[in-house]
Amino acid sequence: MAACQSSPLLRLSAELRNQIYDDVASSAKAVTVLSHGDVLTAPSPLSQVCGQLRREFMPLFNATHLAYATQITIQITNFCVWELLQCLQRIPPAAPGVQRITAFKIQLSNSLTGLDVQSFTKQLSELATPPIIAATMEYMVVFDPERLDLNRQRLTFARLAKQYRFHCSDGEQRVWEKIYWSFAVAAEQVDGIGTREYAMGYWKSKDGGMRFV
Repeated sequence: MAACQSSPLLRLSAELRNQIYDDVASSAKAVTVLSHGDVLTAPSPLSQVCGQLRREFMPLFNATHLAYATQITIQITNFCVWELLQCLQRIPPAAPGVQRITAFKIQLSNSLTGLDVQSFTKQLSELATPPIIAATMEYMVVFDPERLDLNRQRLTFARLAKQYRFHCSDGEQRVWEKIYWSFAVAAEQVDGIGTREYAMGYWKSKDGGMRFV
């Protein structure tokens, strides 16, 4: 309590504090959009300082429109286009002046197919023009290594890489490369196969054999 009472921020007038709260709320709002449409707002560090700041700041923060969200994470299963479109419907365009980063967190399972990845990539490439918008998109692939047939999915992504090398638009290529490397990095953390040898199209599997694409 003493720390709050001695805070320079809390010694300001309520009007000035509200202006600061408004600036913070409209410049640092991180949300997660789930595949079924729910939107979760990450707590603001400012609300964790003390009870008074939490009481004063959180109503403003929670009421801040999603147009001011600076970080948006979209959680999707298996690159599902339907889930992607459902999530995107919940997100308004960024407010003027807002620099936004959109991250896609993709949960993989054994039902994933190459067609799923291709459809997702095509859909995003149409949404991600001009290139500067695509550059603000990030991808994170996650999976349960005990349940996922990782070798099968490695083959799926490696075969897709050969197709995309020669048969896709520039926009699709930009999206695909980020998806491909996010999968390769996540897989390397599980089975130790380096991203460089994987990108070459052949690698040594855990059983001692070689995989060629």
